[in-house]
This record gives sequence, C-alpha cells and structure tokens, in this order.
Amino acid sequence: AKVKPGTSDALMSQMDLLASFAALTDQRVPKGQAPDSENHLEALLGTKQTGREFLVEQSNGGAPFGFRHGTWKLTPGGPKAKEAGPGLFDLATDLGEAKNLAAAHPDRVAAMRAKLAEVTGPPVPKKDTK
Repeated sequence: AKVKPGTSDALMSQMDLLASFAALTDQRVPKGQAPDSENHLEALLGTKQTGREFLVEQSNGGAPFGFRHGTWKLTPGGPKAKEAGPGLFDLATDLGEAKNLAAAHPDRVAAMRAKLAEVTGPPVPKKDTK
C-alpha cells in the first residue's frame, strides 16, 4: 500500500537494491559490505523523485562503459563505440542513443570526464600474467 504506481526517472542501479531493501526491512548492511550500494528506498516508494547523482555503467558485451549524470550519458567512443571520440546523449529525449551531442556540448563532455575521473580514480595497472 506504500508503493506509488507509475514510473520514475530516478537514477538507480541494481547494486542499490541491497541498501534500499535493508532500509525497507530495518536491517543494517555490515560495515565494509556493498560499499557502492546506496539507499534509494524513497525513490522506490515514489516519495522522492531523485536517486543517484551519477552512475558508472559497464557492459559485458565488450562495449565500453558509460557514465550517467542526470539524464546525460557519456561513452568513451561514439554511439555504440562505432565512431571515434566521445558519445554524449540526453536520455530524456534520446533513449536509443541515436544523436551524439558531444560536438554541440564540449563543456558538458569535459565536466563529465572530470567527474568520471574523480569517481573512478587513476587506472589500475594490468598485472603481468607471465
């Protein structure tokens, strides 16, 4: 009876379900466990319209990751990594990521790249497997 019917534009990830369901059931997530999980129970219940500030996405299909910030998504390559340069999409008007807006919004690309670098930190060097 508490969940409001309808859809939400709140940015969330499946990893947020752990912290959100823990809050729903009055449980604590043990310290050091699920550090990337955020409690967005209010968004799930429909009492708040916002979720995460940003989300780093990774694809298992070989496509590069994406970085979501609000309705915007930045990809290292163009649409579906088929063209050189970054891809920038406003998912509020282009869910299919058909129109690359990177050239029209270079400041947004730079700001999102800076935030992504802040969030992910420096690249981890690959270990020699020999």
